[in-house]
Amino acid sequence: MWVIAARNTAGTFQLKRNIYRDSVRIGRSADNELQLDGEGVSRHHARIDVSNGKLVFRDLGSTNGSIVARRRVRDPVTLDVGATIQIADYLLTIEPDPEQAWPTRVTVEPDQEPDTTPIEPIDRHLEWPSPVELLQTVTTGIRQTRHAESSADEARHQRFEKEWQQLLIAGEALRKHLAGDRRVAYVEIASDRREISAKVADPRKNGGFAYLILRRGHPDNPDLDRNDAVWLREIGAEDHRYPEPREGMDAFTRAIGRHLALTAPPG
Repeated sequence: MWVIAARNTAGTFQLKRNIYRDSVRIGRSADNELQLDGEGVSRHHARIDVSNGKLVFRDLGSTNGSIVARRRVRDPVTLDVGATIQIADYLLTIEPDPEQAWPTRVTVEPDQEPDTTPIEPIDRHLEWPSPVELLQTVTTGIRQTRHAESSADEARHQRFEKEWQQLLIAGEALRKHLAGDRRVAYVEIASDRREISAKVADPRKNGGFAYLILRRGHPDNPDLDRNDAVWLREIGAEDHRYPEPREGMDAFTRAIGRHLALTAPPG
């Protein structure tokens, strides 16, 4: 038996599911055994099958793909205890079932030889796996999981930083493009380069203008989601969170376009 532990990078979602049946479906739809709500998750994103005493992960042709052990996969992949799976903003980890008295022996290949002290010979009278073997399996799996999570976080932060720099380049191009449009009071990039704001004409708004802010991290608490998401705020409307900078910039641009469409272009 195994347990699949899931959490999101924001720390607002965390659950565990036992893997008892032949397969566990993962996706955004409610008919999945493991439901993950998020824009980057497909309705039926992936499936974990139990085959000949092993776990096999299969991406079901999802839109944004899946990452197993820091590699994007499309073909079936065998999972060991401690394996990590990244789906959109979620990190899944395979763990041994703590409620199973004597679990099936699992061999885990660590990234490096563990630093262990010599152990006493195993009692050959035992017919089930020795507690010493079980202890080694569990501790090695936990070490590998922690290493994989740390590596995945670092890779995610590096990717986010790269996309944010690309967002700033796109924002500067948008500012120059709208510089001569009298319907746009301004498009500005903040001095700390963590925010893009815009003031756009909209006859429906009080004062005749809409105010938009696209920020790295939450607008009211910059330390929240500092390296994990961008937030779009329109004054008088609900805030929106986007795990990828590109998605946030797309939403920011579409919002400007919707407001411009309500005002006649300058003659």
